[in-house]
Amino acid sequence: MKKLLFIIFVASLLILSACNSEKKGKTPQVGFIGGTSGLVSTMNIVSSKQNEVLDNNVEPFQITVNLKNKGEHKINSNEILTTLTGVDLNTFQIAEPEGVLTNQDELEKSRVEAGKLLPPAETTLSYEANYKFDEPADKIQNIGVNICYKYETVGSADACLRREVTKPSSESQCKIEEIKKVGNSGAPVQITSLTQRPSGKNKLSLNLQIENLGKGRVYATNFLSKGKCLDIDDINSKNKINIKIEFPEKNPPIQCGKLNNGNEGTITMYDNKATLSCSIDTTNIQETTFTKSLLTTLNYVYKDSVTGKITIRNSVA
Repeated sequence: MKKLLFIIFVASLLILSACNSEKKGKTPQVGFIGGTSGLVSTMNIVSSKQNEVLDNNVEPFQITVNLKNKGEHKINSNEILTTLTGVDLNTFQIAEPEGVLTNQDELEKSRVEAGKLLPPAETTLSYEANYKFDEPADKIQNIGVNICYKYETVGSADACLRREVTKPSSESQCKIEEIKKVGNSGAPVQITSLTQRPSGKNKLSLNLQIENLGKGRVYATNFLSKGKCLDIDDINSKNKINIKIEFPEKNPPIQCGKLNNGNEGTITMYDNKATLSCSIDTTNIQETTFTKSLLTTLNYVYKDSVTGKITIRNSVA
């Protein structure tokens, strides 16, 4: 009897250990990696002494921006644009017009191999600098870099469908009226809520909420064509997101009022949030209840920034 109790006790410990290991694991077995990170940036001053340089054209140095793609969208070449801010470009002898650099390297999206999250793809953009003037005393200079990059969020949810959505049903495969669970790819902009409910015999209503959960700002997909990464109040660019929502093979069809009764177009964020209401025509689908993947794709340019300080030391002649 004691031996049997001991075996049961050991088995229980093994089960609890397995459960705890699963809870502690950060990498999902299926679905998206998730998270609210996209391109993560850090700035460094590369000089003979950390964050310090000599004045009077004595010490060449570099202002570097390290960029790591921690989200789940691949960034192609020329899809990152950095702009130096807070300094006089002539004084620092920055050669790049307007203090602008673009990436040449592609940055692959975050991915998992053999159950492990791989290190993020990264690249570094560098400004060659040399402080031109002779300062009468040491000074501290604020310096910053704006980073703009193209990015995409993919959201997936299982919609619950049948032909007559208002007809009572004893089937329990899914619920016609429900707040649906949405999986998001790792990105700063996320679909945070998706609700479906009947709105007619053969019509379902969808309501989505989209939020900017990062620290940066959202701009239209063509924002990089302006040639620099600076805040602007252009109503055609600021807070704009391109959205597309569809089922495989576009069946059943989806219509959204804000998208001119289509399923793709541009929406505007207010206070880092946007909503979209759409309808699904269920007239031509099967009578029995089933689930079907609903895919939402968001495209935008994301603007972030990094700041720091550099000490300009008076050089001794």
